[in-house]
Amino acid sequence: MVQLLGEWAELFPYDFRDDKMMAHVRAITQKCVSIDPPVRKDVSFLLTSLLARLTALERYEAFLHKNAVETPLESQAMTAPSILAICPDPNLLAEQLTHIELERLSHIGPEEFVQAFVKEIGGPAGVSGPSTSTNNPIVGSNSTITNGVGGANGSISGSTISSSSDGRPGAAPPTAGASSSMKESRKTRNLESYVKWFNRLCYIISSDVCKATKKKLRVRYIEYWVEVAKECFNIGNFNSLMAIITGLNMSPVLRMKKTWGKVNCDLLSSLEQHMDPSSNFASYRSLLKSVVWHTTNPSSDARAKTVIPFFSLLIKDLYFLHQGCASRLPNGHINFEKCWQLAKQVTEVMTWQQVQCAIPKVPTIMGSIQTIPVLGENALLLASFECEPPETPEEKERLKQLQEEANLLLQMTNEVHNLVLPSTSAASLTCSSQFLPQPYVLVTSMDSSVPTIFLEQGHTQAQIEISQELLSLGPTSSSCGNCEVTSSSQDEEGQNNESHLPLPHISSPS
Repeated sequence: MVQLLGEWAELFPYDFRDDKMMAHVRAITQKCVSIDPPVRKDVSFLLTSLLARLTALERYEAFLHKNAVETPLESQAMTAPSILAICPDPNLLAEQLTHIELERLSHIGPEEFVQAFVKEIGGPAGVSGPSTSTNNPIVGSNSTITNGVGGANGSISGSTISSSSDGRPGAAPPTAGASSSMKESRKTRNLESYVKWFNRLCYIISSDVCKATKKKLRVRYIEYWVEVAKECFNIGNFNSLMAIITGLNMSPVLRMKKTWGKVNCDLLSSLEQHMDPSSNFASYRSLLKSVVWHTTNPSSDARAKTVIPFFSLLIKDLYFLHQGCASRLPNGHINFEKCWQLAKQVTEVMTWQQVQCAIPKVPTIMGSIQTIPVLGENALLLASFECEPPETPEEKERLKQLQEEANLLLQMTNEVHNLVLPSTSAASLTCSSQFLPQPYVLVTSMDSSVPTIFLEQGHTQAQIEISQELLSLGPTSSSCGNCEVTSSSQDEEGQNNESHLPLPHISSPS
C-alpha cells in the first residue's frame, strides 16, 4: 500500500492538492505504520517528497499570478525597450528562452493532458467513445489549432493554439460555455499557461519589429530574431523556434515587403523547412526523432540532452488520438491500445521535463521577457501601417476601420470620465451609447496598479486607462446615461465569481 501511494504521489502529485484526498492519505499511512512500524521511514519520505512537489507548484503559480499582475498595459508597449536592447546577444537570449520553456514545461502534471480532454465528456472518463463536443478548454470552440500556410517570402505562419484565457495585456469577456468552476480550471492551469506563453512570445517578436519606425532598425530586429531561432534550433528548443517563426510571419510583419526586401532570408527559409507544416509536420517529426535518439547517447553532453517539443503539435496529436479512437471496444472492453498510445506520448513529455539544463540562468533577462508589454492585434496593424503605408484596397479598408475604432474609443473615454466606478471590486458595464451601433461590454479591473477599462464588441478589443483621480469610492452599482454598472465579488483565489467577467485573451496569430 505504501509503495502504491509512493508511486502515485510521484507520478501524479497534483491529485493530492485536494484536502479530502490528503485526509485519506494520512489515515491510510497511519494505519500502515500502526500495523508495520518499519514502514514509518518510507511514509515519511513519501509525505516529505509530496510536500516539496506541491510547495514548488504553489510557488510557480504565485509567480504566474505575480507576472500577470505586474505586466504593464498594452498602452505602454510602444515605449517599452526592445528585446535587442535588453539582451544584445542572440545566443544568450536563446538560452534564457530555453530556461523559461523548461520551467513552464516541468510544472505541467501528466494528468493535465488527460483532464484537458476528459472535461469535454459528459459522462465519466472513458465511458463514451470519440466525443463530438467542442467546449474543450484547450482545443475547441474557445481555442484553435491553426496550421500555417506559405507567406510571400516562402515563409510559414506556424501552428498555434489560442486559449480563451490568455496573457496578452487587455481582457475580454469569455464566450459562452467558457465558464467552469475554479476546481476544474486548476486541473489544466499549468498546461494552459504554457500555451499562453507560446502566444505571448509570438506577440513579443511582432511588437519588436512593428514598433521600429526606421526600416534599417526593423531589418536588424528581424535578423536578430532569426539568429535567436537558429540558436534555439541548435539547443533543441523547438517550441521557441516555432514561436519566433510564427511571430515573424504574423500579417503585420509579413506585409512589410520593403523591409523584407532588405532581409537575408536564407537562414530563415532553412529553419522554416524544418518546421514546415506540410504532410502533418513530417520534416519536424523526423528531426525530433533524430534529436531524441541523440539524447539517449551516453557520450552526449548535457546541452545535447535538452529537448523541448513544439507543444501545440503535441497537444494536437493527443487531441486527435483521443477524438479518433473509441475509449471502449465493440465488446464493451476498455481500449487499452488507445491508453498505451496516450501514455507513450505523455511519458515522453515526462522524460523531457526531468532534464537538468546546464546553461546558466540570467534572472533579469528571464524576468524582462516574461513581463515586457506587447501590442495587441489592432495596435500591431496600426504600427505596421505607420511603418509601411497600405498598398492593397483590403489594407486601405482595414486601416480605415482601425482609425474609426480609435476615434470611437476616444469618444467612449469621454463618456467613461463621467462614470462612477466601484473601487473595491471588478465591475461590468454594458453601454449602448449614441456612438455604438451595438451594445459593447466594458470591464474595469482594480487589481492592477493602473485601473483599466476593457472594451470588446465582436473582434474589436481595446482598453482605456482610467486615472486614479477619476475613480471615487462610490456604491457598487452606478449609471451614466445609457450605461449601467454591476459589480462582482472575488473569491479567495482571486477569481471573479461572475461568469461574464473577462479572462485575459489573445487571438491566434494570423
